[in-house]
Amino acid sequence: MGSRQTPAPIKITGPGPKYLESEGGFMRILISALLAVITALPAFAQEIPYTEITGTVLSVKQMEFPRARLSLKITKSANPSILEIRGESAVINVENRLLKKNGNVDFTNRQNTGAIAAYYLLQGDEINANLINGAVRGFQGLIYGITRTAGNTESSGSARLNDLKLTLATDKESYAEGEPVAITLSVTNSGTEARTLKFASGQQYDFVVSKDGREVWKWSAGKYFAQSLVSRVIGPGEVLRFKQVWNQEKTGGGRANPGEYCITGMLILVEGKRPSVGPLTIKIVPKA
Repeated sequence: MGSRQTPAPIKITGPGPKYLESEGGFMRILISALLAVITALPAFAQEIPYTEITGTVLSVKQMEFPRARLSLKITKSANPSILEIRGESAVINVENRLLKKNGNVDFTNRQNTGAIAAYYLLQGDEINANLINGAVRGFQGLIYGITRTAGNTESSGSARLNDLKLTLATDKESYAEGEPVAITLSVTNSGTEARTLKFASGQQYDFVVSKDGREVWKWSAGKYFAQSLVSRVIGPGEVLRFKQVWNQEKTGGGRANPGEYCITGMLILVEGKRPSVGPLTIKIVPKA
């Protein structure tokens, strides 16, 4: 049998540490460098620069809960260059920044609370937020830490869409475990002319119940609707009402536990428009 030979050392010409003169030394340096990069990644991810902004919501497109896409007119920025680059209009298209865990939105992360708020914003709302500027999936930035400062919402249970007033109501404020919750979304024409609502399909509205920012129940979940445009005319002073009952069941199965829940109502209009009203808070208490 032939004798096992030890490979000759790798010679490095020029100045440098002597431990680079062997194959083992070279590999140690390479591994150390890789470990240093990997160790630095979490810290880098947490230090993403952001800019504090104030803006007006021009439009909201609700995606799969709780994702939302917004068109914002920035009126104030901690970084003046954002306003300078975008000119007087200062309009930017953004998505809400949602931190994930194991591939899913982490609803236990407090940083997501202010981002989920984007899902419930209305056209005309004024907000403060943190902006991560830069192109992301075709958009110009991500926002989180959202605080609504003013807007067209008259209360947690009503909002306006031009001459149309959206009102969300429940039959009670407090319910026993398992007691049905009656929900009504009303659209009132407070103007002097008839208004036409154009719906994208047979689904004209939706209700969402959430707790601590996490969706618990959605009326439309698992339902199928006719894929044809539907129009509804509301005359001056007339009211269009949509009613449903939540039996305190979760979309994924099981019953809702005692606690406070938020209800949001929305219209499903053409071109992805979903004017919403809420959240309206109710309480579920244990049975006596």
